[in-house]
Amino acid sequence: DLRLPDVDGFRLAEILRQMNVWSSNFHAEVLGKRLAVESAGAPGTIAAGARATTGWAADHGAAITAYDSSGLSYANRVTAAGLARLLGVAERLSWGRGLRNSLPAGGGGTLDDRLGSVRVRAKTGTLVGVSALSGYVWLERLDTWAEFSILSNGMSKSTAVRIEDAVVRILSDRAR
Repeated sequence: DLRLPDVDGFRLAEILRQMNVWSSNFHAEVLGKRLAVESAGAPGTIAAGARATTGWAADHGAAITAYDSSGLSYANRVTAAGLARLLGVAERLSWGRGLRNSLPAGGGGTLDDRLGSVRVRAKTGTLVGVSALSGYVWLERLDTWAEFSILSNGMSKSTAVRIEDAVVRILSDRAR
C-alpha cells in the first residue's frame, strides 16, 4: 500500500483531482517523478516514475509497460483487463475512494459532454487513433461501484467515444 504525503502543502487528493478532471499530463509526469522518489529515492525522473508504476502494477497482478506517467507514449502497454484489475485493487486500499473521487463524473471535466445521466467516475485517454475510458460505474441493484476499462485502437475518436459511452450506459442500465 503505497502512500504519498502531502506535496508542498497540497493534499494528494487535490493534485489527483486536478490531474484527472482536466487530464493534466504535466501533473501526471510530476506526480510520477514524486512516486519515483518515494519508491526508489532521488532523482525523480520520468523513467524512474514509469518503473515505479510498472513495479506496483506487477505486485498487484497486472503486467504493464510504461515509458512515462502521463500515458503519452505510444509504447505504453496495458490490457483493459489489467487496468480494470488495478482499479479494483485500488478500490480496496485506503486511498481507493480518494482516487475514485478524483476522477471526473459524467458531465464534468473531460466528460463534460459525455455520460451526464450516468453515475460514473472515469478517466479519458486519447492519442491519435487510440481512445480509452476507464474508471468506475455505479451498479444500483448491487449498491456498489464496479471498475471498467475500454481501450480502442484504429478507429476515429467519435466512433470510439460512441462505443465507450454505450458500453458504460449498458453496464449502468443492466444493474438497475
